[in-house]
Amino acid sequence: MKAKPLDYDPLSDSLLVIVPEREYRYSVMLDDVILDFGKLGKNAENNEEKLDIVGFEILNASEKFRVKKHMLRNIKKLKAKIEISKSSVKIKVEIYAFTRNREKFQSNVLEMSNEGIPSMVASISV
Repeated sequence: MKAKPLDYDPLSDSLLVIVPEREYRYSVMLDDVILDFGKLGKNAENNEEKLDIVGFEILNASEKFRVKKHMLRNIKKLKAKIEISKSSVKIKVEIYAFTRNREKFQSNVLEMSNEGIPSMVASISV
């Protein structure tokens, strides 16, 4: 069975976002965020495997976005930009959801200290 690119579990209050068709390798947990890394391809210069972010999970998501859980159950579109520098990891997430026949927008930037993850920038839209 194919995994959904966007899944919210109200019991655990976790929001899972994955990029379809990407090969998962490992996860790194930072505070209440789990970053999933996977194979992107091979580097043409040295034939080393390139890794990219293939998904993430936000724990305590309703708290992080300051919204009720029913809004997270009705997400229609999500955009995320993940910036990893030597010192920090920033994840800007924008969610678009329908509640009471109206589109609602909520955004938040989560920032954590970097614990050895290589610098990169990634964008995910689902």
